[in-house]
Amino acid sequence: MTGRTGGTIRPPGRPGDLLCAAGAGGMLPVLPARSLARRHGEPSPALRPGLQDPSLLVGGRGPPERRAALPDRAEVAIVGGGYAGLSAALTLGRLGHAPVVLDAERIGWEASSRNGGMVSGGLKVAASALERRFGPERARRIALAAAASFPFLEATIAREGIACDYVRCGRFTPAWSPRHYDALAAQVERIAAITGLPAAMLPRARQREALGSDFYHGGMLVAATGSLHPGKYARGLADAAGRAGARLVDRVRVAAIREERGGFRLATDRGEMRADAVLVATNGYARGLGGASAMPWLARRLVPLASYIIATEPLGEGVVDRLFPGRRMIVDTRRILNYFPPRPTARACSGAGARASEAGTRSGRRPCCTRPWPRCSPS
Repeated sequence: MTGRTGGTIRPPGRPGDLLCAAGAGGMLPVLPARSLARRHGEPSPALRPGLQDPSLLVGGRGPPERRAALPDRAEVAIVGGGYAGLSAALTLGRLGHAPVVLDAERIGWEASSRNGGMVSGGLKVAASALERRFGPERARRIALAAAASFPFLEATIAREGIACDYVRCGRFTPAWSPRHYDALAAQVERIAAITGLPAAMLPRARQREALGSDFYHGGMLVAATGSLHPGKYARGLADAAGRAGARLVDRVRVAAIREERGGFRLATDRGEMRADAVLVATNGYARGLGGASAMPWLARRLVPLASYIIATEPLGEGVVDRLFPGRRMIVDTRRILNYFPPRPTARACSGAGARASEAGTRSGRRPCCTRPWPRCSPS
């Protein structure tokens, strides 16, 4: 899910300018597939899982290569070229600093280009849990800070002219069970107050006003949600950071970060670089594929998130409107949630917070999109 640029974690006992940022998400393999079924008497083309290929979600091409030379020194080194790192680089550049963004892959790749394109300022933590941990006042400030990321992202897109198919579409959160519906109802006034935008319950009898299915038990309508093309947004954010004065260097893997007098030394597979300050924005990729990490302190505190996305062939505007009245983002209340973002190209996506093999896309079991729409079955 996009839009959450996260925050910073200050390691206790570490220098104030060595920061760790939470970014877009974990590791998201994308499984493009053939189309969802047309319903109500029309032919039903099947979902046929394809190869791991993110091209459907990034406009047929990945982020451009940015093979700039690795400088000897930087005022601020940002490790991680996803949403968090690029947003930080853009902000620092606009403030007159000269950040250098380093990424082991291409800038804007991985989870920042391969996700459901859903934008919100919500937290995946219940308000009651926040209050128990931090107390009511600090929990409220945390929720307000998270909610502020939504208008911040909208302002960034508008100011920088990022063409990423953005629209404030709202979302519908269908309840997996009657108990989940009651839990949503208990939150609706708080969500409206925190976001400053409308939120309301939609009972099961009216569910088809928001979702073309009777599978769920009603749900919650929230206005403070948008939709964008994640790959286009990542590229646009990278271009904006470059215009602001950031240097973007991809295909450089940081192996170690060591504090020294006057700053930090970064050891990479393309040589060493010194920096006055370092921002680590690697999130789910804080630990490399071999298990090593330049930031063991951070890696021990992050659990990579496995997820998958299935994208369809173009369904036609009429089919998409029947499946998703109002073209809102859909994300249900299961612990391993399902989400269904309609795309501007009259496609639909279906994703879940699980590995593809766990969710059944490779094992022959039905993928999650066939639960609300049983006729959308694989061949």
